[in-house]
Amino acid sequence: MISVVGIGEFCSKLANGLSKYSQYNVYTVADSKLSTNCLVVKSLDNAEQYEKEYSEFAWSSLVKDSNTEISVIVDGSEAVSGVVLALLEKFRDRKINVYYVKSDLELMGNIEKLQHKVCFGILQEYARSGLFENFILFDKTKLENMLNNVSILEIEEETATLMNSTLHYVNVYSNLKPMMSNNVSMSDITRIQTIGLSEIGSLDINWFYDLENIEEVIYYFAINSDTLKKEKKLLQTIKNQVKEKQKENNIKVSFGIFETKYNQNFVYCVGKTKHIQQQQTA
Repeated sequence: MISVVGIGEFCSKLANGLSKYSQYNVYTVADSKLSTNCLVVKSLDNAEQYEKEYSEFAWSSLVKDSNTEISVIVDGSEAVSGVVLALLEKFRDRKINVYYVKSDLELMGNIEKLQHKVCFGILQEYARSGLFENFILFDKTKLENMLNNVSILEIEEETATLMNSTLHYVNVYSNLKPMMSNNVSMSDITRIQTIGLSEIGSLDINWFYDLENIEEVIYYFAINSDTLKKEKKLLQTIKNQVKEKQKENNIKVSFGIFETKYNQNFVYCVGKTKHIQQQQTA
């Protein structure tokens, strides 16, 4: 199982959405009680104050399991993100994944922009140094724009659902043996990543973050049994899709095909790079 910690209101909502899957133990950190396993923190003015206040906190009193892997979800622009380094330090003996949510910088004040800049920069450097297994980026505004016919009352919930369902199935298929693949080994230093969705036969990928200098792409083709039986040219279509993607800036591409019982087919994607991402400023 994987321990999941959501920091802040939206990231806690994102984490709580994973609790419906049996693979996760979910915890949250916020200034109000957002889940059963929630650390309710003081309301402080900025990230620096949170960092000082919770630098010596016994995080094992929140995350009480003994899982070997922990995923932390954080939006660096929020003041409460100041607890993230202390939290990660306490669990450095585990495999660590950090999911970083970038909110709309154009709507932020100077303090929030600075908090994002500092947190984003530090976490990337930690990932590059190998302290994290993966550093996965989400652009919340980009995700909101992917959703059609969603009201203002539903947008936060639908955005969180899109994010947590996609990251969940990427986790699932990355740990399953495919019925067929091209057996390409990915680099262990391309830790800065994003995820996305595509379609069978399409070169377009709806990335959840505009990752710069993508060096590797992984496709997880989740295809229902009926399609696998009836589509006689399916394998050739997938091979051509992979070959064409490889031609884009000499990207290394891996793919796996998985049989499902779902009515709909899904193509989940992971984009990977070792390059530090530039700060995107408003």
